[in-house]
Amino acid sequence: MQAVILAAWMAVEEGRYRPDASVAPRRALLGWLHGIVWRKVGHHRKRAWVRQEIPAADPWSVQPAPPQDDDLLVEARERLLAVRLAISRLPQRDRELLARCAVGDGFREIARMAGIPRSTAVRQVGRARRRFLGLLAR
Repeated sequence: MQAVILAAWMAVEEGRYRPDASVAPRRALLGWLHGIVWRKVGHHRKRAWVRQEIPAADPWSVQPAPPQDDDLLVEARERLLAVRLAISRLPQRDRELLARCAVGDGFREIARMAGIPRSTAVRQVGRARRRFLGLLAR
């Protein structure tokens, strides 16, 4: 609901709400809001985390089932080991940059903390990601 109200407000401020004069104002507003709701719901349902959502009456009681297949568990452990090995082979600077990205820091925060321009931070993070993926592919 909040996304719909915000989208409607922004559209009004940008001058995109232009109701037809031949239609009753209330009916025109409801039709326009219906269109916004329709688009917002469509975009919401296409998000990956929504497609994986499973409704439950008591979400706190639901526990993920442990993997039953030993092969899946072994494969997951091997992937984790490969990631740890690749990270350990990275230079310290690259590890720090990737760690900052992993915790959600943006390029602006990384640049400010490192005392470098934002464009340099973007380049260095990209280079660190490529090095990591290269080591992971080995």
